[in-house]
Amino acid sequence: MIDGTKLTLIPQLSEGKTYSVTLPKDSIVGVNGASFDGLATYTLTTTDTTEPVVMRTIPPMNGEVAPGTQVELVFNKPIVATGNWTVTLTWEDRVEEVDVENVVIEENHLLVPVGLFNYKQCVLEIAEGSIADLFGNENLDAVQLAFRTAGARGN
Repeated sequence: MIDGTKLTLIPQLSEGKTYSVTLPKDSIVGVNGASFDGLATYTLTTTDTTEPVVMRTIPPMNGEVAPGTQVELVFNKPIVATGNWTVTLTWEDRVEEVDVENVVIEENHLLVPVGLFNYKQCVLEIAEGSIADLFGNENLDAVQLAFRTAGARGN
């Protein structure tokens, strides 16, 4: 849109992306017939204001995981642990905090080790504000995953 001496672009941009706008020579002509004679490139980065969201879990909700392995949560974008990290693993009448040093974060994957015995009902909970994306948007709600450890019957 052109209004007097102002050119306004109204693009449809995605959050958290970098864009370049280039105005080549002769692409703009003034009311007096003079054309724009220089090449100008402008770079801008849009902000991302959405929180990271769990897209899937391994095991799925109420699924089974082998003792001594790990639980995996896959988010919609890369994540980091925040200074507010509070993650707990609950089974039977025990609640154990999971130290950030004991987990692995790879891009958008959070891997939590599970060193429990066979056939334990468990709940992994990531408290509100424990993780954030690369733009600092923290998870706004607690994330819970219920699962059980699997193993040979009778163990």
